[in-house]
Amino acid sequence: MSHFKEVCQYGFTHGQCRCRGPKEEHKVECDNSNHANILVKPEVDAETQGHVDAAIHRYETETKPFIEEHQEPERVNHPQHYNNSASGVECIEVVRWMTFDVGNAVKYLWRLGHKDDSVIELRKAEWYLKDQLAFPAHHDSVRVEDYSEWASDFKAHIATVPDGHVQMALKFILGYYDLWLDSTKRLDNLRLAVFEISNAITKASLGNDQE
Repeated sequence: MSHFKEVCQYGFTHGQCRCRGPKEEHKVECDNSNHANILVKPEVDAETQGHVDAAIHRYETETKPFIEEHQEPERVNHPQHYNNSASGVECIEVVRWMTFDVGNAVKYLWRLGHKDDSVIELRKAEWYLKDQLAFPAHHDSVRVEDYSEWASDFKAHIATVPDGHVQMALKFILGYYDLWLDSTKRLDNLRLAVFEISNAITKASLGNDQE
């Protein structure tokens, strides 16, 4: 009958375990007081051990960091590029109240300079606003009580936007949702937002940082 406990994570007994430990050795726990704390040298040739060490190094320096980065919950639930506003307001807190087109436009303007190429982001925002203008019947989907829920947060974010054209575009988008205005004035606000984004595209394309 064996005097050794099966303490290896793989269920091996003393003499069979090949788990790595300190100084390339592993300790096998013994239930016989005469054989306590026996150290067993692993029977691995140098070439094989070299491959094992290299694989472990690749995992620790490449694979593990990649997994940790891409499994980080915040990257899915609260991406940094939608939480960059100095106001502390997250993009979703505002755009969830908007139509699909306008919400997407605001999303691209919100993350401007924090994710993809700025000119591309601006053009995407412009496209979505133009699409909204092509289907104006959608603009009555927000109710007055909804507007009061998010307008103040949106204003707080707008105040922190450094680019003058983008800031004006966002102000006009907010005006598009001002339900105290008639539909003609609201659509005019959306057209003015497109105009400001066009100016921002020209500015970004030229690489001119001057207002």
